[in-house]
Parts: sequence; structure tokens; C-alpha cells
Amino acid sequence: RLSGIRVNRIRFGSFVASGALCGVGAVISVAALGGYNPTTSDTLLLPVFASVFLGTAIVLPGRFNPIGTFVGIYFLATGILGLQLLGLEAWVSSVFYGGVLVAAVTISTLLRRRGP
Repeated sequence: RLSGIRVNRIRFGSFVASGALCGVGAVISVAALGGYNPTTSDTLLLPVFASVFLGTAIVLPGRFNPIGTFVGIYFLATGILGLQLLGLEAWVSSVFYGGVLVAAVTISTLLRRRGP
């Protein structure tokens, strides 16, 4: 605001753009599934939270950042692929995501308390 940037308009525009991208993603998801299923999103939330919080523990501890999130996504995808190649049951992936989420939040909290 002090440098002349209209913060409220930029914030509003970013929320509108985010909503539009989410709408496009929803349409693509419904097209891929062949119909709407309200329980589909429940299976997608745990991996997203695990990757985002894992990103806070990897790069810039205690802060959300895109680079850490990409590293977290790569780690989780590799871990799940390894578990699938071992032939483990389907429920193991949820346990893996949950365990990584708990570990990431714990590590991020401990690193954040330690300070810079």
C-alpha cells in the first residue's frame, strides 16, 4: 500500500483466479469420473495436507512454501509407489500419509520453536 500497489484489488483478483482454477479442476475431475461423487474429495485431502505440511518441514522450516511442497509431493509419490510395488494392501497408503503428516507437523513445530 505504501508503494502504490492496490492490495485489495490484487487480493480479490487472486481469490477470483483461484476459484476459477478450482472450478476448472472440478469440471475435469467430474469428466474423468463420469459423474459427481461427494465422497471422492475425502480421499484427496490427506495426501494434500501431508505434502504441504511435509514441505514446511523440509525447506524454510515452519513456513509454507511451494518448493517444499513439490519436494513433499515427490517424496509421498515415491513412497506410495514403493508400497504399491511391494504389493501391500490399499489401506497402507492412508497409514503412510497419516504417519508422514504427523511426523511433518511434529518436525515443523519443533524447528519453528527452535527459532532461526
